[in-house]
Amino acid sequence: MTEQQSRKQLTPADELRAAAAKLRSLTTDATEGPWHGEDPNTRWGDAYDHQLVGGGKILATFNSDYNGPLNADYVAAMHPGVGVVLAQLLDYGVRSYEASLEAARRVWGDTHDDERRRFTEEQSGLPELLAVARAVLGRTAEG
Repeated sequence: MTEQQSRKQLTPADELRAAAAKLRSLTTDATEGPWHGEDPNTRWGDAYDHQLVGGGKILATFNSDYNGPLNADYVAAMHPGVGVVLAQLLDYGVRSYEASLEAARRVWGDTHDDERRRFTEEQSGLPELLAVARAVLGRTAEG
């Protein structure tokens, strides 16, 4: 079985759990946030790079010729504390999705598959949560 075939067999709850686990793993050893972008002090006329700072240390340097300040500020906004909260949101998504599945089963039983699917997705916010999960996992909407 190829990797793409095995991915297609994942349930939406599996994808949400996998993304939450990946975020938790990545945030465990990362430098604690918050982070911030910083322009280093340089002499006038010198080319300088924008820095990403966290925990009192320079974590990364971004070339100022290539949107360095914007990239550093964006990465700073997505510090490990944000990853922890996103993992919690994905966990909530799993619980919401599974509760919606159970509610749909109670209403429609084993019939009306389209109505059950539509109800479950609408009630749990599944499309938006799956988009986040797939982005974290580096996947496309198709798997």
